[in-house]
Amino acid sequence: MFEYFLTNKELKKIELYKYILFSKEGKTKKEIILAFPEINQSTGTRYLKELIEDLFSCTYGEVILKEAFSGKFYVAFNEETTYTADFTIDQLRYFYIEKNQLFLLLRTLVNSNFETIEQLSQETNMSMPNLYRSLAVLNTILKNFDVKICLEDPSNFTGNEFGIRYFFYLVYGGIFRTTTDTPFRKNFPTELLTIEKLKEQLDISKELSKSQENRVRLIYGISAWRMLYRKKSLNVDEKMLEDIQFFYNGKPLLHSEYSLKSRKILENESIMLSFFIQGLIYEVYSFEQRKKIVEKYCASKLTISKQAEYILFELSHLFEFCYTDKNYIESYYLLILGLIFQKHLNLIVDPIYENSLTKNRQVFEKNQLLKESLPKLEKFLAQYIDFSNKDEIEKDYILFFYYQIINLNKAVQPINIFIENTNNIIHAYTIKNKLLNVFNPTLLNFVTEPSKAYLLISNTYEGHFPNSERFYFNNIYDSKNWQTLFHFISTKIYSKL
Repeated sequence: MFEYFLTNKELKKIELYKYILFSKEGKTKKEIILAFPEINQSTGTRYLKELIEDLFSCTYGEVILKEAFSGKFYVAFNEETTYTADFTIDQLRYFYIEKNQLFLLLRTLVNSNFETIEQLSQETNMSMPNLYRSLAVLNTILKNFDVKICLEDPSNFTGNEFGIRYFFYLVYGGIFRTTTDTPFRKNFPTELLTIEKLKEQLDISKELSKSQENRVRLIYGISAWRMLYRKKSLNVDEKMLEDIQFFYNGKPLLHSEYSLKSRKILENESIMLSFFIQGLIYEVYSFEQRKKIVEKYCASKLTISKQAEYILFELSHLFEFCYTDKNYIESYYLLILGLIFQKHLNLIVDPIYENSLTKNRQVFEKNQLLKESLPKLEKFLAQYIDFSNKDEIEKDYILFFYYQIINLNKAVQPINIFIENTNNIIHAYTIKNKLLNVFNPTLLNFVTEPSKAYLLISNTYEGHFPNSERFYFNNIYDSKNWQTLFHFISTKIYSKL
C-alpha cells in the first residue's frame, strides 16, 4: 500500500533507518552500502544526510540519527522522550506521506465536497493533467473494493458502501497507525470516540493496546462519519445479519441524535460495527468472550455453523491432526469469520496490504509442507468454492487462509538433537538446559545416538553423518555463541512450519 503514497527514495530511506535503528552498535557507511547494493556511495551519503534532518523534524529533536567518531551511524533517544523505536518508524513514514500529493488528494476527497473537477483542482493546487492521472491511480486501487470516485455523489465516492468503509479503514489505519488518535475532521464529535465509552458499549473488559484502541476508534469513526456527514448507511442483507448475530451484544452503538436514520438502520449498523471490530482486530476480546461466541454458534441451527463444524472435522482427518480444546475454539472462531467474509462480502484486497501475499508468493515455493498441502486442500474446498472463477491471487488467498487453520493445529515435527562437548560434562547439560528454556520443549527431541540426529551440536568432529546438520559450539561463556545457536535452531524450526 505504501508504494502508492511514498516514492522509491522515501521507501529506501525508511529501510535504511530501520537497518540502523535495529543494529546493536550502529553501522558504518561502508556496512550500509554493502547491505543495500542498489544504492551507490554518493546516493547513500545523500540519503543519510537527509535522514538526519527528516528524523529530527518528525520527532521534534527527541530522536536523532548521529555519526559517531568511529564512523558508525546510530539512533539516539532523548532521555526524557516517550518515543519508542516502533513509533519513530510510523512517525517517519507519516512525515513523508503527509506531503504526498496522492494522499493529499485522497484526504481532500474524504473531507470535502466538490461539484466540479475544476473546484477539486483549485483546492488541491494540482494541474488538470496531474489531477486526472492521480484520480486514475486512486480508481485503480478502489476497483478492488468495488468503489470509484464520483464527484456527482455528495460523498465523492460511489459503489459498495462496505467497500468504501473498508478502504478507508485499511488506508487510514495503515498510514496513521498510532501517530494520531482520530484522523477525522476537527469538528467531528470527540465524545463519539472516547475509548472507555466504546469499550463499555462493546463489552470489552480487557486492557487494549494503543493500536487496538486506535483501530476501534477508526472503525467506529468511519461508520459514524459516513452516516453523520455523508448520510450513507450500509445495505445489509438479512441473511448476513442472521449469520453475524452472535457477535452483537444487543447494545446500540449508534444513536438517533447523531443521525436521522431509522431505528432499524441504526440497529443494523450497530450489529455490523460489532462484527467488523471483532473481525478486523486481533484479540480485541478475551478468549473467554470468544469462547462464548463459538458456543452460541455451535448451539445454533445456522447453516454456516454446521458448515464450520464439518470443515474443521474434515480438515483434522484429511491432514491428520487433533485439536486441543483451546485450539478448536480459536479455529472455529477464525473459520466462522472467514466464512462470513467469503459468503457475504467477498472482497479480496490483498494487493493493498503492506505485507501482502501478492508480494510474498515465494513462500509457496520455499515451504515444502505448504506446497504438498495446497493441492489436497484445494480439492477438498472445491465442494464449497468454485475456483474456476477466481484469479490466482484470490485462490491463493483463500487457500492460505485455510492452511493457516491447519498450521494452527498441526504439531510440528520436533528436531532431533545430539549434544556433545569435550570441555566438561556440565557444559553439555548447560547447552541442553538453555535450549529447553528458550524453545518450546515439544519442538526439540534430544537423542543419545548421533546417527539419529538432525542436528549435531559439538565442539569437535563427531563422525560422518551426511544427512545431519552441524553446529560448532565451543564456549558456553560466549554470548555470541548462544545467539548464533538460537538463531540457527530457530531457522531450522521455521523451515518445518
